[in-house]
Amino acid sequence: MLRLNQLSTGFKTKCLQKGISLNFEPGTIALLLGRNGVGKSVFLRTLMGIQKPLQGEVTINDQNLHSLKPERRANLISLMLSTPPQVELLTALEVACSSIKHNKEAENNAKFWFQNLEILNLTHKAFGQCSDGEKQKIMLTRCLLQNTPVILMDEPTAFLDYPAKIQFWNTMKSISANKIIVVSTHDIDTAIPNATHLIHLKNQDATLSIDPLSFNLNLL
Repeated sequence: MLRLNQLSTGFKTKCLQKGISLNFEPGTIALLLGRNGVGKSVFLRTLMGIQKPLQGEVTINDQNLHSLKPERRANLISLMLSTPPQVELLTALEVACSSIKHNKEAENNAKFWFQNLEILNLTHKAFGQCSDGEKQKIMLTRCLLQNTPVILMDEPTAFLDYPAKIQFWNTMKSISANKIIVVSTHDIDTAIPNATHLIHLKNQDATLSIDPLSFNLNLL
């Protein structure tokens, strides 16, 4: 379970969200929506454990995320950022395996996801020579190989064409049964039909909907 207990996020000089208490069980695909500047990235970084909350706590399976060492956090939660890293010389396979111990099993698992994401031909291609959309699929594979119970994603479909976006959401649904997935996105049309929950961030507030299809988008 992912639990937010009276969580306040932001900076010493500015509180962005205040007193958020939410619980998520495995099987959750939660969309994180809100206007630019409301603090979605800060919220994700706080959930990831790389930015301290102003108040409150984030727990995964009753473990306080911010009290854990980085290597232990990496076993519980993974993050896919909106912009791929600037890596020129590593191959797609090496980048995909960089979140875990790189061995033959890791390579076989990476190739499994490469096959599913239709990028097996990129296996030995230099990451820096791949297109932005291809890089996103490689970084998605990297995130999946980490195999954590909680996955956070910041604009993961930003560089994908429409068929690839549908493929992305099909992949999320295929792995979601025993995971909690939180996705920050502006790509609402393809995201909402695939979500189980919707988190709407507002200034110093957040609301949760368990019926994303009925959410009034005019509130954004």
